[in-house]
Amino acid sequence: MSKKTSAGRTRNKQPFLLGAGFGFAIMFLAALFTAPTDGHTSRQKAGKAAAALKDAPGRSAKRLQSETEKMWKSGRVRYELIYGKMDELQEEAWLSAARKNGV
Repeated sequence: MSKKTSAGRTRNKQPFLLGAGFGFAIMFLAALFTAPTDGHTSRQKAGKAAAALKDAPGRSAKRLQSETEKMWKSGRVRYELIYGKMDELQEEAWLSAARKNGV
């Protein structure tokens, strides 16, 4: 996994990824052993967090659909208001033109 830099040198990413993975593992174990709760409580919390993550896409999709419907309704109301005003202006223009032409 090497990549050429702009100066023509190659840079190896493998040591960085290895170090990052090792650091993550050490911090995970340190957090696990220094947790202020017992194993049963930690597993329950982890299970609840996993369930929340599992349900997140469905909640996001529902929220997106709800927001889309709200925006569509809002746009529809604005559309109707604008075209209603345009119809009123058009009717007023026709009446004004008819009065001007003596009809």
